[in-house]
Amino acid sequence: MDPGVGTDRRPMAAKMGNQLYVGPDNGIITLLLERAERENWPLEFVHLDKPEFWLENVSHVFHGRDIFAPVAGHLVGGVSLADLGTRFSDPVRLELPRPEQLPNGWRGEIIHIDHFGNLASNIRVENLSEALTQMESVTVHLADTAITGMVNTFGERRPGELVALLGSTGNLIVSVVNGSAAVWLDVKIGDTIEIEW
Repeated sequence: MDPGVGTDRRPMAAKMGNQLYVGPDNGIITLLLERAERENWPLEFVHLDKPEFWLENVSHVFHGRDIFAPVAGHLVGGVSLADLGTRFSDPVRLELPRPEQLPNGWRGEIIHIDHFGNLASNIRVENLSEALTQMESVTVHLADTAITGMVNTFGERRPGELVALLGSTGNLIVSVVNGSAAVWLDVKIGDTIEIEW
């Protein structure tokens, strides 16, 4: 997750709400940062520019070991975020695909496939206020397959059934109860998903 290691990309530590992050400032925290902003979490970012908190000999290709791990240890040991470097307010953000509003729904794309084969889209709970009032009548289209209705939990359907629901991060996901939707539907990141009502 750090292809820019050894370049001039900024090493950083961040506090978002009561969560701490230590790593490269390369956009990896974009989704978490968006959530923090939606939920009005306090935000603090520091450029890790104080070598006294790093290992003595820093490799150009192993900042995880030589900078990030020692800094994380200092944070756990009680060193304040502000003591670790210079504050900044402009972390790198990735340009993420945004869903497109349709007359009676949304068109988005698959942005993540987890190790269970669940397919997470970029269509979020904020886009679905109308759909959530009529969950039984919505239709989700993905990979030439139509899923009628949404569920709140996997337990509402039998093992092996394809379901659409909101994931724990507020994204519309497609899953197979006790199975892999990624395998079943042969879907990849970037594939189109639509929901209509």
